[in-house]
Amino acid sequence: MGWKGGLFQGGFGQGGGIGADQADGPGRDRQCRPGGIRTWRFMLLLFRAVPSFFRHRGEERKSGHVCSALPQALCAAFRPEGPLRPSNGPLRQAYAGEAGSAASWSAPVLIDSNALYPDVVIDSKSRIHVAYYHNRPDWEIYYSRSDDGGRHWTRPQFVYDAQGDNIIESLELAVDGRDRLHLVWSEQFLDSAIARGGIVHYARSTDAGRTWESPLVVDAKDTRYEEAYGAGEMAIVTAGEDQVHLMWNGPPSGHRWHKWSAEGCVTWKAAQPVAPLNEFGGQGLRWYNAGSDLAVDSSERVHLLTSSTKTVHAVWQEGHWSALDVLLPINPY
Repeated sequence: MGWKGGLFQGGFGQGGGIGADQADGPGRDRQCRPGGIRTWRFMLLLFRAVPSFFRHRGEERKSGHVCSALPQALCAAFRPEGPLRPSNGPLRQAYAGEAGSAASWSAPVLIDSNALYPDVVIDSKSRIHVAYYHNRPDWEIYYSRSDDGGRHWTRPQFVYDAQGDNIIESLELAVDGRDRLHLVWSEQFLDSAIARGGIVHYARSTDAGRTWESPLVVDAKDTRYEEAYGAGEMAIVTAGEDQVHLMWNGPPSGHRWHKWSAEGCVTWKAAQPVAPLNEFGGQGLRWYNAGSDLAVDSSERVHLLTSSTKTVHAVWQEGHWSALDVLLPINPY
């Protein structure tokens, strides 16, 4: 198992750390005292255990209410104010359930019998959107929506089919302030046991998931990349009504790159590295290390948490990234 850093927004005066011991497993978290690693306003720092190769996220996102991990199932936890993020593992079946508390769950509702790596968002009209992928017989991405709080779901809708012998490595779904859906995913080449990455794709829906625009290639392996690297391990987040921020591992060897749009992805700004390619004594902010995570605070600043030779935090505001703030002097992966 490896460690993955994660961020999410919460209404806390201080941020705290929540860790999952490898010995305990991903479903048994221990609470760290606020300030043990770093205190952030509006942000909560997580370290979550993930499998070291395919990285089907066995994660838990917490906001002070309820969190549950059910193996082999996608489960959405509900409170009166709406659903929380799901917990998921290397899934084969996807479910949604309603709960008034951690000990009270409704009967599960089957969304799909073959679902991997699901991601869930809720729009301003309380519609729940989920995207995930299949791995048999082909690697394909699907989407479903619930308009009634998770009690009923639309028939799974096909979005994308991986090219040739490629596999879908991971995906993330986001919704902006105008309820447009933004889906990003990485497609892995299997040329070598040690090679990582391939292609990063993006697609958008402007009608609550009823239709999806043709996917765009954000980045793909070419001569800019070293032999064992390609584009992959992406993250996406929205800010306000129209900003969309996308981060991925790019050239030359898994370095962190950022691309953003101020117009809901109608147009994009040019991609730029998050940090100089020679950061950390020439090593750079690079490598495939269980991914990165993005979150937005109440001032609509974008926060990045990622690990390279060190575990670092950076902030995007006023059109540029801050200097890297080293949280841990090592990479815990």
